Amino acid sequence: MGKVAFGQPDGVFLPLVSVGGTPLSSFAVTLCGFGLGALMLRRPWITDRERRRRLLAPALAAALPVLAAIATRFTQVLSRWR
Repeated sequence: MGKVAFGQPDGVFLPLVSVGGTPLSSFAVTLCGFGLGALMLRRPWITDRERRRRLLAPALAAALPVLAAIATRFTQVLSRWR
């Protein structure tokens, strides 16, 4: 099985490695990529209300891994200050 992790040593997903290792980092990168791909396929600039609802899952798939990595990094920085 291949790994997607550690493509960029200073990347935004690197803090997730301290929490879940390379499997979590690989999952986050892949989930974010598929979420962004789904957003592009669903054309978010179309204003139909039902289509905007269908964008919620891909948008969360793209944003949650990034937010988790940023939150992990933030808690690491705060724990050093104590």
